[in-house]
Order: sequence, then structure tokens, then C-alpha cells
Amino acid sequence: MRRARTTPVEHGTSSGFDAHAARGEEPCADCKHAHTIRSSAARIRRGNQDTVRVSAEGLGELLVNSTEEVCHQFGEFFGHEIVAACMDRAASKAWAEKRSA
Repeated sequence: MRRARTTPVEHGTSSGFDAHAARGEEPCADCKHAHTIRSSAARIRRGNQDTVRVSAEGLGELLVNSTEEVCHQFGEFFGHEIVAACMDRAASKAWAEKRSA
């Protein structure tokens, strides 16, 4: 007879996803997210995935906190207008959050 698994699931991790699966459970959203990240990273490393999606707001937040040189390099790659729009969006969100606080 098999003993029930009593080790708690470490939610939000790829091992948590595996633990859910081993128990025959539907993984929670945090564990699914961690599994997706692990799977994407593996595909990138194997050369089976060449792109990643980044939200405009997320890219803007990174660029707002980057050097002018980094922003210029991103502008050369994506287009300066796109980089400016992403940064404007991130700055607008930060301003709105500051105002509502």
C-alpha cells in the first residue's frame, strides 16, 4: 500500500508544479507560472525558442531605470519611437500610483 504524500507543496516553484502533478492535483496558478518559466528557459537554452514576450509597460520600467546608452541601444533595435512610448507608459503609471497614494 502506498503512503500518502505529506510533504507540503512549495507553491510558486517548478518543484511545486511537479508535486501537484505527483499528487494528481491541478497545479495552482503560481506553480503553473513557475512551470511555464522553467519550460520557456529550457526551450531557449536548447535553441527551440528564439523570442520572448515582454509587456510594453515592463520594458518601459526597465528602460526608465537604465542608462542613456542602454536606452539608445534598445532604440536602435526596436525603434526609438517604440522605446519612447514604452518609457512614457511606465512613467505615466508611476505618476498615477504616486498620485493615488
